[in-house]
This record gives sequence, structure tokens and C-alpha cells, in this order.
Amino acid sequence: NKNFDIKNQFQLRGMAILEEYQGAGFGKLLLEEIFNFIESNQVEILWFNARETAVSFYEKSGCIKKGTSFELPQIGTHFLMYYYFKI
Repeated sequence: NKNFDIKNQFQLRGMAILEEYQGAGFGKLLLEEIFNFIESNQVEILWFNARETAVSFYEKSGCIKKGTSFELPQIGTHFLMYYYFKI
């Protein structure tokens, strides 16, 4: 991604938990597994486009918003977010 001056990066795409299962800890478990996978592969940064409604979930896990919101047609408001791994 050209927003980050880091060569070794991964993008998270399409993570979602069905609404009836949100708040049960499944998203947190999934994100922890993603973090473990990325750390074991010596990746420096994970970045993704987060729905506005999911930003606080990602922030609780240490992810950071970068820039201002933007619209994805027919999907809604998103923010570019990232998590930096110190390798």
C-alpha cells in the first residue's frame, strides 16, 4: 500500500462477524490469530479498510486510524487503519 513506506506489509480484507454473533468474542479471537500469523511471518504492518462501525473494535486491539474517512460505494463509510508490529 502506498500509504505506508514499509516493504513488508499485509492487507486484511473482508473480515466480518455476523451481527447475531457480534460481542461474543469471535472477532477478537480471529484478530489474535491474524496477529500471530503476521508476527510469525515477520511482517511489519497490517493495514485494512475498516467500516466506521468497527473502528472502536479495532482500536481496542491497538489498531490506529490513518487519515480521514472515505466512502466505498454501496458499502459505506470506512477508515484506513493499521497495526504496526515491532520485529
